[in-house]
Amino acid sequence: MDQGNIQEKIKVIEPVGIFDRARAGMVRQDINDSLDHNVDVILIDFSGVTFTDSSGLGELVRSYKRIRESGKQLYLCALNDQTKMLFQITNVDRVFNVYETRAAFEKAHA
Repeated sequence: MDQGNIQEKIKVIEPVGIFDRARAGMVRQDINDSLDHNVDVILIDFSGVTFTDSSGLGELVRSYKRIRESGKQLYLCALNDQTKMLFQITNVDRVFNVYETRAAFEKAHA
């Protein structure tokens, strides 16, 4: 598969506001729809997220498991300091592939 085809199968999800259970549930639905449409790579761009709570994180972990079971990939980018801290405290920073910026993700996947 050439790189052009890979680009076409990337879905970018951009949640905004507080990433809680409700917001993460909407993201999960978007992920499920993407997987149903044969998307290979999902990028969640957190640049619009102001706060992440533990219930949002839990939903994100569940979504990650579904993506892995589907043989697809999940990446995150642009985490704010609070979200980074939550990831570190809960050790999920070891699980997720995180890029500092969306541009860094795009450069790595060009």
